[in-house]
Amino acid sequence: MKTNFLPRNRRRNSRRELVVVGAVLIVAIGAFSLFGNMLTGIFAPLWHSTFYAHTGISNIVGSLRSKDALIAENGALKEQLASDEELIVSLRSVASSRDELLRQFGRVPAGIIAAGVLVHPPETPYDILIADAGENLNVRQGSAVFTPEGALIGAVTDVFARTSRIKLYSSSSERTDAVLERGQAAVTLVGRGGGNMSFTLPRDSAVEAGDRVQSPRLEAPLVGVVEDVEVSPTDSQKTVFVRSPENPSDIRSILIEQ
Repeated sequence: MKTNFLPRNRRRNSRRELVVVGAVLIVAIGAFSLFGNMLTGIFAPLWHSTFYAHTGISNIVGSLRSKDALIAENGALKEQLASDEELIVSLRSVASSRDELLRQFGRVPAGIIAAGVLVHPPETPYDILIADAGENLNVRQGSAVFTPEGALIGAVTDVFARTSRIKLYSSSSERTDAVLERGQAAVTLVGRGGGNMSFTLPRDSAVEAGDRVQSPRLEAPLVGVVEDVEVSPTDSQKTVFVRSPENPSDIRSILIEQ
């Protein structure tokens, strides 16, 4: 049987090739480790910059959106403040006219009890106030209740030793006689809660947002202001929405008529 052997020179060459290949691999691994760390060090700031730039842009966009929302909210608050200031001026004018009218009729204003509000919505339901005046100050059930500016907002329903319970005209389902200043139309206000009321009129009746609604009392104190008018093409009547001169949750002091 004949056996073939590789020539000695060829075996030596194969060993050299293996050694060379191994050396190349070792050098390549070392270079990759060395230059890989160098590349990471070089490009890391770029990656971080990209990340922070993206984050910064997102924050800027979010900030701009927040600023837009704040600007819009600020504008709405300014409009509400201007409306409230105009209403306060109107209330003061009404109070002055009331006192003058009473003097012309030879009547003097009834005794007034100043009271602070201990509890108000939303702590109390149905637009109820609890005042710090009661039997100790001769508060009587049924007495009319005003804001310091002279708007008529409700009446005393219960009197206790040192406190009293007041139901506002805006209390849910509360019905109150009133007069629409435009045209002097007699209306019945129905409480809707949250300082809101409504009444109905024939669809052809003249009424606009901003019109005043007054009490039928001689001095005609303000009860509310028309906020919106709603009418359907098929309805014979229109619904008029009225807001109280003051938000029930903001009332801190009142005047109680004796």
